Amino acid sequence: LGVLGGGSGEGRSFGAEASGEVIILDDGFTPATDAGGLRVIQDGTVTWVNNGAVDHHPVEDTGFFDLGVIAPGGSASFSFATLGIFEYHDKLHPEMKGVITVSAASK
Repeated sequence: LGVLGGGSGEGRSFGAEASGEVIILDDGFTPATDAGGLRVIQDGTVTWVNNGAVDHHPVEDTGFFDLGVIAPGGSASFSFATLGIFEYHDKLHPEMKGVITVSAASK
């Protein structure tokens, strides 16, 4: 798993936004993996916000990004310059999984 590139969706945004937000709760990410997770355009920024009661540590499955530990009430952001599908998990709570889909901006 991890970074997946190409595919028939490359080159079209399919409703992707310039920026997005992932809410971290103690039982999972929102959005998580359903319906492709969060969708942003290339060079878009995603911010993870910890609304949980414990620390969380989002990291992409292949190491493409590692946001470090995010304390309750804290946040961390990452800008995606690369197209693809990025599957990630919580390093402290590995059962928590999510996905970011990055596509080219619509022309």
